[in-house]
Amino acid sequence: MSPAVSYEKQKRRATAGIVSSAVVLGLSLSIALAGWFFLLDAWGQALRAQQRETWFDPWEDGGKIQTSYKCWNMTGLSEEFAMDFKETYHYCFAFGQTGVPLIVKMAGSLEEFQPYRDALYVEGAQMPEAFMLRGVAAPIEDDIREFAIESLNILYDGQVVSEDDFEELIGVSFLDTTKKPMGGADFAAGIGCGMFGLVFGGIGIFLLVVNIKRRIRVGRLLEKERESMRQAAAWQNTAYDTAYDGTGSTDYGRGYDSSVWGYEARESQSAAASGVRLTPLKKSNPFLGILGAIGGSLLGVVLWLFISFVGFIAGFAGFVMLKCALKGYEALSGRLDKKGAVLSLLITAFMIFFANGLEYVIALCRAFFELDASVDTIRYVLMNFGQLMTETQSWGGFYMNLVLGYGLSIWASYRVIWGILTFKEQDPFN
Repeated sequence: MSPAVSYEKQKRRATAGIVSSAVVLGLSLSIALAGWFFLLDAWGQALRAQQRETWFDPWEDGGKIQTSYKCWNMTGLSEEFAMDFKETYHYCFAFGQTGVPLIVKMAGSLEEFQPYRDALYVEGAQMPEAFMLRGVAAPIEDDIREFAIESLNILYDGQVVSEDDFEELIGVSFLDTTKKPMGGADFAAGIGCGMFGLVFGGIGIFLLVVNIKRRIRVGRLLEKERESMRQAAAWQNTAYDTAYDGTGSTDYGRGYDSSVWGYEARESQSAAASGVRLTPLKKSNPFLGILGAIGGSLLGVVLWLFISFVGFIAGFAGFVMLKCALKGYEALSGRLDKKGAVLSLLITAFMIFFANGLEYVIALCRAFFELDASVDTIRYVLMNFGQLMTETQSWGGFYMNLVLGYGLSIWASYRVIWGILTFKEQDPFN
């Protein structure tokens, strides 16, 4: 197969890749746009729910959709009897004008409600004006129920409530003042579609850029190949016409040697037939290459997390991480040189550490999500990562996993690493 035919096939494949990438990009943008509309609809439903107010009923099912704010006039507030693991949410008893307590969940410092505490604990304290609490109804969980029973019996200095009559006296729901009513809003669908669309949109853009650059490169090579073949044919014809003028004499006119012409023609034809092209080395773009290496290594991070979650040692993912980093650098930079290879190796080394840390962050979030599945929990885990790792005695496993990760990655890809360290660029003119 001649080089020109090979380049034609590569050009068609690059064109097909451009079309496929454009289709992926279009579908991804459509999904992202659908996610945006889902978010707008959810936001509208939440806004409508937050514009309505109804009085809180402790015997209302707190598990159903909250379509309005629940309100309660508080005249007294007890000391907290429970708090969450982050010590940011406090569970107390709020007393109304009838003296009947209900459980409320409040966030932050409770110092501003000191007059309501004094009204409950300090004899002769002045009764403050009623304060309206606003929130949503939430079901009382078993652990909160146990703490509430114990606290009420201490508060009234006697066995005033038990498991049997708790729901009859206190209710089945508490007032959660830390949340807003969202109606039937489903932000998860919008966020899910949006993230899916953005991720695959990024992949589509990456593939589109790679295929466009590939088509341009192949097109230039094809044009050079055709030009080389045209010059070879022209040189051969010119050498023949000049050497033989039709009279049988050899007039070389300007002193050209026919043997030289014949040699040049044969060399040009040989180069064109073999596909050898003596072109200068293409200059790479390190900035784009680094972005490509980071993007490629992130694919290895995803594989690392997937392998770890199914219970296998994730160190072998380091080899894939390195290969993807090298491919990503070459795709966006235009050429893989020694500098790019070393940068890809350094990026991969950092990404192995990042993937291992992210694995433990996700594991901690999954454990704490059983207590409170929220963005605030993720922030809490990130801000207190070192302390939580110490409390859960996870540092040993962290470092062991890191050593195994680096060790298995080096073992699986030592040939690639050695090739990077001994990589020498070849200049075709030397």
